[in-house]
Amino acid sequence: MFLDHFLDREIGVGCARVLTTAMAVSLACSHAAAELSPDFVSVTSGKVQGEQVDGVLSFKGIPYAAPPVGALRWRAPQAPKAWKDVLQARSFAPDCMQKVDRNSRNVGIPLILTEPSEDCLYLNIWRPAASTAKPLPVMVWFYGGGFSVGGTSPILFQGDSFARQGVVVVSFNYRLGRFGFFAHPALTKSNPGEPKANYAFLDQIAALKWVRKNIAAFGGDPANVTIFGESAGGVAVNAMMVSPLAKGLFQKAIVQSGPTHGLNIRELHRDQPGRQSLEKFGLAFATSKGIEGPGADALAKLRALPAEALIDLSTGLPGTVDESRTPWGGPTMDGKILPVVKGDYFKAGKFAPVSLIIGANSDDVTASTGVYEDQTIDYTLARFGDHKAEALRSYDPDGTGDPRVIRHKVSADDHMIEPGRFVATETANRGAKVYRYYFSYIPEALQTRWTYGAPHGGELAFAFDVLRLNYGPAWSDQDLRVAKTMNTYWANFAKTGNPNGPGLPEWPLYKPSSDQVLQFMRNGSAAAAADPLKPRLDLAEKVSEPRRVAEPSPESTSLPKWPLFRPVKN
Repeated sequence: MFLDHFLDREIGVGCARVLTTAMAVSLACSHAAAELSPDFVSVTSGKVQGEQVDGVLSFKGIPYAAPPVGALRWRAPQAPKAWKDVLQARSFAPDCMQKVDRNSRNVGIPLILTEPSEDCLYLNIWRPAASTAKPLPVMVWFYGGGFSVGGTSPILFQGDSFARQGVVVVSFNYRLGRFGFFAHPALTKSNPGEPKANYAFLDQIAALKWVRKNIAAFGGDPANVTIFGESAGGVAVNAMMVSPLAKGLFQKAIVQSGPTHGLNIRELHRDQPGRQSLEKFGLAFATSKGIEGPGADALAKLRALPAEALIDLSTGLPGTVDESRTPWGGPTMDGKILPVVKGDYFKAGKFAPVSLIIGANSDDVTASTGVYEDQTIDYTLARFGDHKAEALRSYDPDGTGDPRVIRHKVSADDHMIEPGRFVATETANRGAKVYRYYFSYIPEALQTRWTYGAPHGGELAFAFDVLRLNYGPAWSDQDLRVAKTMNTYWANFAKTGNPNGPGLPEWPLYKPSSDQVLQFMRNGSAAAAADPLKPRLDLAEKVSEPRRVAEPSPESTSLPKWPLFRPVKN
């Protein structure tokens, strides 16, 4: 029974399976009786009151921007309206508008526990209930979900364990899908001078600005902010390192399985080979809704569409297939939020080299790599060109000939592991302190289920140390020790910029010359060693290098591409 409960929670359901409102989740999933905090906190828009549970004071559902609805749809976030009464910040506000699959079995995208809404720009805060003499370090969480789903309500993302480590944790919602990334000629003409297209990134910047202005009232130090995120959230952390508009809003970063190659694939107005402008996507979507022309009337009609009309990302697409991992649009080089560059931002040095933890999981693959499609070994290895025989030796050292195992390894390296090493190298080469990791640990109850290794998102419950809260009693003592270790490394890094501390295995600085990486290993231990995947990653780097330079070679365009990802219709 415990194992069944564990597996149920592992795929993102559990006690909140049928709960839909934030209040219901707050009442049904609290693991202890809540004691209302006597403390009132004043922020720029009014006063808030949270609740205290087991030594942690939390505040949920605080607006950091005005609702982005009506005339504010596809606008930069605006200041929230002030309130007079004390805001009872005790339950999650709605997560942002998205298509929800309550039967999802994706461990990397935990199920949101609210009914999503276009009115969603709210944040949540956790801190130790006891007062402290000095300001506390701050961690700001960026959730993943392919920029199309996700939110802050999942139990997996609760900040209690970090708060008990002496950290103030902030999570916030940002716009998704067409709400978060959209362009249209009529929209381009409106509000001249205002940033366009990347509204999700503008939300993230607005949340960081709110933190800078208000976090001291919660005991946090606005001069010691660490941003951290996983998957699309990790990509967003990379975007904050790149964006001139985020400069100075944080001092450290943690990227969990967040590749950089989704940031510079599209432009706002101009088509590129195999990639259409974001305006083309907007025009195609408008046409699918019977809205024509580039005038203000078209924009008014687009803003008048019900929110539900925008959430199906598999429809309203341009007729020409887009060769990208966000074939519905996604992040765009708009010239203000993301500068227009040729090649990779990190390769070109167009980023803020802050102190960094970065890494990925042993089986870190997603739907966008096409890993579950049946392909031959020859197809998978063809991307290595003249190095195909060397790649076969590296990816199948035991000569098993299993095409699915080989494809998992190649996909994980291409999509997550090698891009992480690349960012680590470029950041370290510019003088920043960098720490690399691999997460290979598999919970004891999932040894026969995670057969290829730790999957995409498999580290989340460990980083947040929420195994008991989120998954119940199926977890072993060893699982809990791994979670405590990972959570402590993250908290130490937020405090000092160095993850090391008493009782922890030494985690050395990453230097490209020595290539040291900390491994969370399958036996439950953590240890640093020279990168065991170096031969594989060196080959993956050779394939990836052409897309990172300003002018790719003609040969690089002939290499096989991964099958395109299309959102699955419910």
